[in-house]
Amino acid sequence: MKRRLLRTALLRGSARTAAALAIAAVIAAPLPASAASYVAISGSGSSWSAVALDQWQQDLRPNGLVINYNPDGSAAGRGDYMANQDDFAGSDPPFRNGHDQLGGTGAEHPNQGYSYIPDTAGGTAFMYHIDVAGHLITNLRLSGQTIMKIFTGAITNWDDKEITKDYGAQLPNLPITPVIRSDGSGATFFFTRWMSHMFTSQWDAFCKKVKRGVHLPCGQTEFYPLFAGAKSENGSNNVATYITASYGNGAIGYDEYAYALNSHYPVVKCSTPLATTSSRAPRTWLSR
Repeated sequence: MKRRLLRTALLRGSARTAAALAIAAVIAAPLPASAASYVAISGSGSSWSAVALDQWQQDLRPNGLVINYNPDGSAAGRGDYMANQDDFAGSDPPFRNGHDQLGGTGAEHPNQGYSYIPDTAGGTAFMYHIDVAGHLITNLRLSGQTIMKIFTGAITNWDDKEITKDYGAQLPNLPITPVIRSDGSGATFFFTRWMSHMFTSQWDAFCKKVKRGVHLPCGQTEFYPLFAGAKSENGSNNVATYITASYGNGAIGYDEYAYALNSHYPVVKCSTPLATTSSRAPRTWLSR
């Protein structure tokens, strides 16, 4: 019964902050004498929102409420949920309702009941590492088109003339290492959705180059295809770790802004709006 009560509390709430409000309500409620007998619940999924969830876990634990969460990526989290391995899943996109061409995966049809609950609000940022003569560049500005070209292999060096035009100064001759996700990632899903909407022809050309037999339009994917010069990492934390490492000079990746803040590393200032399509969507939890 305690487990059911916990689930009910987590499922209540409204608007975009439903999950946060529900957890706040649990924290604020008087604890029953048997609080220690609450059954732990487990989930997995989005690493994009794992920073927030980790804080919630820490806030709840002193009250006898234990939540275990494995940030193994949105696609894996949904898979764990469908395999009855979890009580809930964190996923940025919903269950897949069609074919992901680049990922080679089909639609998902869960047999379990579930509800979508919006949880965290945040922003995907482009964290980078450019060290010039021992000094970290912290004021990089790029256009959306330049970012797209970097993450499709069309721009490969920081001294490229298009980067110089965006930034207003020439950067050194330094190879660019785009850091992408190797796992099924919601951050990848929404980033590639933006590119497929804003730069359709260029994105389609990239898709045809990295995957034979793609039917156009290519569309978004959770599984970013590895391409020449790129480095793939599993999970948001490993993306940030690679970029901030001593060997990460020249690297740029996409991640939730909290990872850049926690790493004390800069993010790109975008000179053109990135969120100009309907690609924005709330991150969600799946719960029985």
